[in-house]
Amino acid sequence: MSLRVKRCFKIDKDHRLELDKKGVGIDFGDSKLINVLSNYIKLGDEFDYDNDKTSLNVKNINSPEELENLLDEITSMHINCNEKINWNTLSQIKEPFEDENNGPKKQKAEEEFENYEPNFLEKTFKFLGKTKKKKLYEKIGLAQEEDRKTFEEYMKIKKFSNNILEGDIDSYFQLIDDLRPFNKLVNYGSKIEFGTNHKDSIEIEFNANSKMVVPTIMYVEDNNGKLVKQKSDVASYYDNVQDYVCSATIMIAKKVMNLLPVDKVVVHAVDNVKEYKTGTYKDITILSVVFDRATLEKLNLKSMEPTFVLDNFICNMRNQKASGFKSVDRITQY
Repeated sequence: MSLRVKRCFKIDKDHRLELDKKGVGIDFGDSKLINVLSNYIKLGDEFDYDNDKTSLNVKNINSPEELENLLDEITSMHINCNEKINWNTLSQIKEPFEDENNGPKKQKAEEEFENYEPNFLEKTFKFLGKTKKKKLYEKIGLAQEEDRKTFEEYMKIKKFSNNILEGDIDSYFQLIDDLRPFNKLVNYGSKIEFGTNHKDSIEIEFNANSKMVVPTIMYVEDNNGKLVKQKSDVASYYDNVQDYVCSATIMIAKKVMNLLPVDKVVVHAVDNVKEYKTGTYKDITILSVVFDRATLEKLNLKSMEPTFVLDNFICNMRNQKASGFKSVDRITQY
């Protein structure tokens, strides 16, 4: 399954966005966009894609506490999201210094060179003084290069911020790809596809991969009062699947709106579901929802169950306690 939009790209463990060779997008080089942004604003730990790993293995749960922690993790993702990036502020940042060819680091290096006075040993052994002075002179060039890099990054982030505010779709995609705000889902094995036909909205297909995420076990007391592991009852399992999918969907929309100046985020959740007539598994759309910024920003997500949050939006979802999600139509008019 895939999005039916003109512009799209995928995020998973094996895909990265490549900047267009014709010059679309801004190349931040070895610094990377995420690192340059961090020089101007505070980014949360969720953007540390080297450390954003799932804390528990769904197939290796050995205690009630581990089960509780995992269920809490996968059903409360919508609560803690990144802070909103103020692109207007970033687009108006002042130059780090006036003359890009005569920055503070170069000036400091020049001052050290000009004020150099040889010590006793350097006066006694002239070659030591010459070596020290040569190093101080070379330091001026290195400092100038650091100043140049700082000024260049300033120019790039200012340009990038203006591109975002102007609704440049390539910049949208570059930001999402570089910050990787959905690595928790990607590390669960999910795949996410982004697309859009318009600068004011983003459409997303989210592969829930629930069989690899939601635990199929539960702990109950035996006759001796001891907690023992057993297979989860059907109703509890499908409730957990629904809460996980809804929480992930809300999180996706919230994070996109915090990163990009879009008014709407449309999320289609897909999962591999068993067809009971044939006994085979098939990828189907299990949830389709249109999130609008005005409504989402008014809700107190911390006090709401993820399933009830969706009652505030245009949403197609069918979930039965005995058999789980059913196929729904995707919302295409929004």
